[in-house]
Amino acid sequence: MKDVRKLIIEHLEQIGEPQPASRIANAIDYSHGYVLKESKELLKEDYINGEKNRNVPFYEINGEIEVISNNRKQLLILVKKHAPGRLDAAENMTVPELQRLLRSISDGVVGVQKSWEFWT
Repeated sequence: MKDVRKLIIEHLEQIGEPQPASRIANAIDYSHGYVLKESKELLKEDYINGEKNRNVPFYEINGEIEVISNNRKQLLILVKKHAPGRLDAAENMTVPELQRLLRSISDGVVGVQKSWEFWT
């Protein structure tokens, strides 16, 4: 079994509750796309459970559709892109504070998509 797959299983066992691929990726330091792909393979092979049941809202910010994730780096990129004057302050913010800042400058939720969650 690939090392990344072992890490995914270990993380899910340690957390003990459903996790989106983005949180797994952050925890084990692999890309979201790679973790999602490998998690789906683990699901197919019955090593883990999973389903598309988590709602992910899309926000309109300055005419662009964005996802406000749990990834600090991605959130800072969005602040730099849409509110560059607030970047210095944003660099000292927590993830929930960054999310609130971005939601406050958005024009609101413009759609929702289901995303994968995985568990053991």
